[in-house]
Amino acid sequence: IMNMVVWPIVQKVGVERVVVSTYQAASGAGAAAMEELEQQARDWVGNKSPVTQDIFGRQYIFNLFSHNSDIDLATGYNEEETKMIKETRKIFGDDEIMVTATCIRVPVLRAHCESINLTLKKPLTEDEAR
Repeated sequence: IMNMVVWPIVQKVGVERVVVSTYQAASGAGAAAMEELEQQARDWVGNKSPVTQDIFGRQYIFNLFSHNSDIDLATGYNEEETKMIKETRKIFGDDEIMVTATCIRVPVLRAHCESINLTLKKPLTEDEAR
């Protein structure tokens, strides 16, 4: 999603650096993850402790955590973050672009969100960006 929005800016003035944070809903991990989040809500209300933890292996309800993918010990990035970095460089055709990503799972059923901060190569006004 990010690259679709940023690409026109890359074409117009160039981008030196991208800092992106994603907040990803249970739906991104599939139906079973959504069902577990709903079950954890029922468990929480029913005072069940610990709550059901079959999909994520941890309490998801009322919690935030690094994306549920393996972490590369050499870089500290999880697989989703690494994917965003590599895809951005590939799509933009620029291996030198600086990209950092943080991908977080949030306890909502649907609706992902991204925060994107760019360092541009040339000035760009708001009107030009539109």
